[in-house]
Parts: sequence; C-alpha cells; structure tokens
Amino acid sequence: MAGLIGATGSVSRDNTFTLVHWVKGMRNMGYVSFLGVEDAEIIRHWVWKVDESLVQIHVPVEGRVNCVAQLHSESAHS
Repeated sequence: MAGLIGATGSVSRDNTFTLVHWVKGMRNMGYVSFLGVEDAEIIRHWVWKVDESLVQIHVPVEGRVNCVAQLHSESAHS
C-alpha cells in the first residue's frame, strides 16, 4: 500500500492506471475470488495460484495486497 499512496494520502493517476493494469492481467489469467471453502488443500492451491499469477504479471510485493483487494471488491459488487 505504501507504494501506491502518496504523501497526501491519495492515489495518483499513474498508480491507479497501474492497479487497473494489474487487475486486468489477473482477470486475463483466470483469477477467481476465494469462495470460502474450508478444505486446507484447496486454500493452499488458491493462494499458490494467486501468488504465481502476481509474479507472472510482475506485480511488485508492495502492490499485491491492493491488486487482490481490488479484485475481491469488484467480485463483491457483481
């Protein structure tokens, strides 16, 4: 989050564009929101798949939480 929030506490236009680009990349790779399954193996696989996707589209560590949070936010509204 620190990488996307400026000193004023707002997100810059460039950072918003970057976040949108990452979110589109995740969607293109078949990202699905976590469905709340309680099976530990399914959870591990989901976390691994999300992490691999973030690495493949070159999302820096400091931007990963924002990217996944945006994806979940959009899923909750659809």
